[in-house]
Amino acid sequence: MAKWVYTCKAGVDLRQLISKAGSWEMSIEILKQLKKCYQEIIQNFPWENEFQRTMVVSTASPLDLDISAIIKWMEGKEDIRYYGFEHDLKLVDARLSEFYSICDDIRVKV
Repeated sequence: MAKWVYTCKAGVDLRQLISKAGSWEMSIEILKQLKKCYQEIIQNFPWENEFQRTMVVSTASPLDLDISAIIKWMEGKEDIRYYGFEHDLKLVDARLSEFYSICDDIRVKV
């Protein structure tokens, strides 16, 4: 059994939003909550390794661009395939996968 170093409190709301996924509006809300999770971890995690902190910060950075890409795609102003995703749910799945992988690596319970 893994020993968790930190518990992300914003993860509760993230799990609730994930359970409601299916629309582009929910995709945006999930990415916004994911950003809150990253911010909480970056601010409160007991960092012993600056490389890990830098990795988390750099992974969280593109979330605003992702949100903007989904909005532009839904408004017909941009093609989300330009970013390498078939649709918004694929983008959200990729970002969630990155997030949970990082959390496992640094021992953050979500």
